[in-house]
Amino acid sequence: MLLHHGRPLICDVVETVNTVCDGGVTVVTGAEQDAVMQALSSEVGEKAVVNYVHNDQWRQGMSTSLATGVRCVAEHSPTAKAVLLMLCDQPRIGPDQLGALVRLWQTAPASPAAAGYADTVGAPAVFPRSWFDRLMSLEDDQGARMLLRQCSDLQVLDMPEAAADIDTPDDLYLLD
Repeated sequence: MLLHHGRPLICDVVETVNTVCDGGVTVVTGAEQDAVMQALSSEVGEKAVVNYVHNDQWRQGMSTSLATGVRCVAEHSPTAKAVLLMLCDQPRIGPDQLGALVRLWQTAPASPAAAGYADTVGAPAVFPRSWFDRLMSLEDDQGARMLLRQCSDLQVLDMPEAAADIDTPDDLYLLD
């Protein structure tokens, strides 16, 4: 819900993801469920297809949000071939970068594809459906990065924009 130029960061991210995802965007809410839904409905409106799923275990760590979102996609989108994982605090990533990541994944759709930045790999990342169970089995504060590091056939797209991670108001300087 961090504001940049008077608008919650999540709004730009949802609009960006919507440009590359056929089935819309699934937003996992936690502590700020009502505020997130209100912001997206008023700021994004009909510009993006947004599906909401609430993670009532959000206090237990990011793995629960990841599992909640992947489970929602698995159950409600039976034809989905993959899931694109995107964080709401990486606003420098635009449609061009996400499109390139999806195209990279499409060259070897049995393997995950992820952004490479700051000597690591991470979100955004595309995981094929065959990885959904692994994503849903993560625990505590584990994110998908652990799975990416263990992947021998990971496809990596150089994406320095992904390094701009906005967690606090003090981090907003990364956007200017």
